[in-house]
Amino acid sequence: EGCPYLALLGNYRARKDNDLGVRCKQGEHIGEFKPAQNVVEEWHTDGSFLQSPKAAICLYAPLALEDALPPAGAATRFASPARLYDTLDDEEKARLDGLGSVHSWESFMRHLEARDPGRPKVTAQDIAAKPDCIYPLVRTHPDTGRRALFLNPKNTKRVVRLGASWPETCDDPAPPDGLPTDADGVAFVKSLAQRVIDTGVYAHQWQRGDLVLWDNRQLMHAAAPFDADKFERLLFR
Repeated sequence: EGCPYLALLGNYRARKDNDLGVRCKQGEHIGEFKPAQNVVEEWHTDGSFLQSPKAAICLYAPLALEDALPPAGAATRFASPARLYDTLDDEEKARLDGLGSVHSWESFMRHLEARDPGRPKVTAQDIAAKPDCIYPLVRTHPDTGRRALFLNPKNTKRVVRLGASWPETCDDPAPPDGLPTDADGVAFVKSLAQRVIDTGVYAHQWQRGDLVLWDNRQLMHAAAPFDADKFERLLFR
């Protein structure tokens, strides 16, 4: 409540009333739990559907909790879209430079609802308050100048062609040649994300007290599954 940018993630249940400073009753889940799967749609950049996507993300595994990390699984995995971009030939780079993707909070919510049927459904009013955003498929890091793909298979709605006047003019951009439908664009982004993953993955296996900070503009990440019926997990973000 006092820190709007802090979130608790996982299926951890409070051991006592108001555990960890959270208003709760003993036995209640105090974090948001999104069951992970080993699929390309699990990979994402945080908040890419926002008007100002997050530059950096930090996760912390509480040192004081002895039973909030599963003994197997539950790693946070990272892969580098910048590394893949560095390997592309000039022809593919030129094609990607003219494309953008529509990042959709609605698509993200529908993905979560499909994965967890018991999750509350978002309303038309919710969706209207968070309109879609368009970002280039290739972005330049503002500090380092390094080029990288900007991908989010979890919330992509479609791929579009960016005109020479973008972003000054971006009303109803057209689909690019070869990707005429929304489904084609989504499949294209998934294929690029899989190629990013295939360049190599670092999986951080959490230990108590670990703090991991990363550049959200240059990396994709994904949680690894674990047996949530047997174990609990809690991270601060």
